[in-house]
Amino acid sequence: GSGKSTIAEALLGLLPDNGQIESGEVLFKGQDLTTLSPSERRDILWQDIAYIPQSAMDALDTVMSTGAQIRQAIQKHRNVSKAKARERVRELYDIVGLDPNRIDDYPHEFSGGMRQRVTIAMALALEPDLIIADEPTPGLDVIV
Repeated sequence: GSGKSTIAEALLGLLPDNGQIESGEVLFKGQDLTTLSPSERRDILWQDIAYIPQSAMDALDTVMSTGAQIRQAIQKHRNVSKAKARERVRELYDIVGLDPNRIDDYPHEFSGGMRQRVTIAMALALEPDLIIADEPTPGLDVIV
């Protein structure tokens, strides 16, 4: 390819150990993303920037229900109750075309396209200002 995934990984601090940004800057809200420490980058990524990877399985924890993964992020970063966060997860599932009653299902219980919808819901959860999507739709199942 043309390097779209590599650019996304560089911005998110996900380059392999032998990868590095040689020069230039990437400004977001006046801040150069290429100079952030790992903790600064983590804060910005959760609060302001979301990422939808090409492979949903790379983003999902296989031993935790998909809804719990999203709920925990909402609780941690929005300081809301478990019940309120769980309700938000149900809303997000509905938005992306998933059955809200499946929030307690694990990644292996979904098709590849449905897992991709979970990662899209995860990206939308905290209402970020920017979403970096690395080919988010090729694996999506058609909904009629």
